Parts: sequence; C-alpha cells; structure tokens
Amino acid sequence: MAEITDQAQMLEKLAGFSPLRRLLLAVPGTLQSTLSAYFGHPVTVAVLSQGPQGAVIRRAVNLVCETLGMVVVRAVTDITVDDPHVRSLVETQAMGLGQIVASLEARTSFELEDVGRGAGTFWRRYRLEGPGFTYLIREEFPMILYADVHAGDWS
Repeated sequence: MAEITDQAQMLEKLAGFSPLRRLLLAVPGTLQSTLSAYFGHPVTVAVLSQGPQGAVIRRAVNLVCETLGMVVVRAVTDITVDDPHVRSLVETQAMGLGQIVASLEARTSFELEDVGRGAGTFWRRYRLEGPGFTYLIREEFPMILYADVHAGDWS
C-alpha cells in the first residue's frame, strides 16, 4: 500500500466532490481491486499503447469490466524506471502498473497532484514513487458510471 504524502492537501483538493468520487480520486495507487468490488465483476487492464517518449515510457490503458462491456477508467502514465527488473516488467505489458508494485512488495509514496472535471468525466493526476520507479498517472472516470450521491440524498 502506498503512503499518502500530504493528506491535508489531498482533502483540500477533493472538496466539492461527492463521497464516492472522493474515494475514487483518493485511492493511493491501483484502482483495479476497488473497481472490481464496486462493479461486482473483475476489472482488467487493456494496454492500448506503450512506447518511449524521450526519457520516459508512456503507457495508455483502459480499465475494463468485460462482463458488463464497459470501459470504467482511461489512464495515461509516464513511467520513469531506473531498476532493470522493473523496466522488464513494464516492457512485457503482462501486468498492470499497480500489479507490478504489488508483486515487488515495494513501499511507495502517493501524491495526488491535481483533480478536476471535464466533459462527462472527472479525473485525477497523481505520482506514485517507489524504489527505482516513478509513475505519473492521469486517470479519467466517466461520470455516468459513478453516481454523484451525497449523504443527504438518501431516503
């Protein structure tokens, strides 16, 4: 599990989002298990593209709930890797980036850099760092899949 570097700053950035959206935006690292629980079906990572962009590796993925036939998150990651073993795991594209971190049992830090709303989406940009690697990730969530319910809305 990643350690959140500045919880007060993160909570300030999340002001104005509903409880569910705050939870999704604040998950420190991989969303795959959280989204699998939310949808009640496995969520998998589909790599759309991956390649060098100067000194980093850029990877674009969809998180997909195949059972329901939906893309539940889109993500683009800039990966900086100093560790050859981690580089090999990234280059094979056999695992999601969060799964790589879990398989390494690496202690990581999580910094939520920015959040916002777009046309039909809400998004986050965060940094996940561990020994020999840094991920800078931007994830977009389709608003329609994550109901904007507030505590006072329950009857």
